[in-house]
Amino acid sequence: MDRAVLWIERITKTGRGTYHAPRASVEAVDTRSRPFKYEHVDPDMTDYSRANGAWSRGVMMGFLLESGKVYRVSAPMSWSRADMYYCTVRNGSIKRIDAKDVLLWAR
Repeated sequence: MDRAVLWIERITKTGRGTYHAPRASVEAVDTRSRPFKYEHVDPDMTDYSRANGAWSRGVMMGFLLESGKVYRVSAPMSWSRADMYYCTVRNGSIKRIDAKDVLLWAR
């Protein structure tokens, strides 16, 4: 079984005031159920080596993904935007897949 690590930056805001950042998350998609069920995946590792002093940028979360599964990913790109996509592991590499391909995967 192939595995690959997906690294996502955790973006937060420090200080006072109301703030809602896009949340970094990975969910395993159960393609056998209708409608699809999503199971939260906890990060397996955290890297603080590139973090700024407030830890609001540069903290990286690593998710260990397994082949044979489809994942829904929300990766913050800034304090207001997130890159949302589906992916799977093939030959030890993470491959993005279209939402319509998730339906084909389920067959």
